[in-house]
Amino acid sequence: MKSEINEEYLGEYRKDTLRQELVAMEIAFLVSKESKDPSTQVGACIVSSDERIISTGFNHNPIEWSVDSFPWRNDVNKIGEENTKYPYIIHAELDAISKCNNLNELKDGTIYVTLFPCTQCAKTIASFKIKKVVYAEYRDSLEATCSKRLLEKCGIEVVSYDEILKDNFENEKEAIKKLKLNFKKGVK
Repeated sequence: MKSEINEEYLGEYRKDTLRQELVAMEIAFLVSKESKDPSTQVGACIVSSDERIISTGFNHNPIEWSVDSFPWRNDVNKIGEENTKYPYIIHAELDAISKCNNLNELKDGTIYVTLFPCTQCAKTIASFKIKKVVYAEYRDSLEATCSKRLLEKCGIEVVSYDEILKDNFENEKEAIKKLKLNFKKGVK
């Protein structure tokens, strides 16, 4: 008995699919919509070294702290940092890492984030030996500069999502048109 399938029965496979990196960033944008933060919604999607999506996360208040009593304000200069979200909010990167079922799968993986990681998240990314960070938005600041330096000194590849989009994707271009995806602002 033959175990191979006759070639005439194979048919054609779909060729207008999106590359993994485009899908992963779109998922990060989509997951960011779960955030209740009124000013900044951040999403993260982690892909293992064997190109499987293993976790997602978004910025949010700690689970035990009611969303109704959480300090969502961001005007540090007016009310002081201790009265804003900044010291308390859980970042998307940490959320995604903490939700990963098997932390060993993080090693040599890639994290896709809608906003460049802060230094605390960069340290966590480095600690779990994630090898690549792909970011959609970079806000120039001392924090971002230090975070980028930390990632690069740890041998982590840092790539702008804009660089990925500049590549010439033959199959993806038609799929992107069909799906009418907006890679800059995410799914609305």
